Amino acid sequence: YSQENFDECIRLYDIIISLDPDSFVWFERRGQVLVDANRFKEAIRDFDNAVRLTPENYRSVGLLANRGLAHEGLYMWNDALQDYNNAIELGK
Repeated sequence: YSQENFDECIRLYDIIISLDPDSFVWFERRGQVLVDANRFKEAIRDFDNAVRLTPENYRSVGLLANRGLAHEGLYMWNDALQDYNNAIELGK
């Protein structure tokens, strides 16, 4: 990842997700790599899956902020603002 070999990172996360498809962690982490690779639509899909799979008693400020960044990458300003506002509220 530090060498920006995003395709290899994504491939490895694909394998991990196939082995553990009910863990929000892997979707969130692959989403982060997808944002870094400027693959924003795919990142949003992963972040949405991560939100769906996240236990009710746990929420990630970083997950919402990263999804906001992916929305920004697609010029989806209202969605980005909503994610950022939700992250701020969660962080209080």
